Amino acid sequence: MKLKRRWNERTRLILTLELAVVLPAAALVILSALHLKQVQREHGFEAAIQREFGQILAISEKQINHRGYELVDDARNDFPGVHEACSDTLDRVLAARPYLAHVFLYDPERGLVFRSQPHRLKKDEQFHAESEELSNMMQKWLDPEYKDMLQS
Repeated sequence: MKLKRRWNERTRLILTLELAVVLPAAALVILSALHLKQVQREHGFEAAIQREFGQILAISEKQINHRGYELVDDARNDFPGVHEACSDTLDRVLAARPYLAHVFLYDPERGLVFRSQPHRLKKDEQFHAESEELSNMMQKWLDPEYKDMLQS
């Protein structure tokens, strides 16, 4: 007996077209799922990097602040007393510490003594403008607020 063929030309064409459409679609679904898993892993990795970076920034900020406080304390030790304050003594503090841009002392009887790095005042126009603005602002701010600052 001869077996009857179930596959005619039309059936074979339909199967070929289905494979031509279904196989690439299935491959796309599988590749999309794999890509999604990879992206999820990368986001976890990226989040870990961001946490580490945030911690490193916090540690660096603390170290920078600590170093800044050390430099300020060093300059504060050489500051003159309130009644001894004059431009020459503040200029000596500035000359010994080139990292300081401005120094000032306020005494309600004598007013504000404000000094800036002289070599930067001569060379840098923006620095000169900043110095003038800061001096005016400090004078206007310290006069009325001085007593409140002492009480708190």
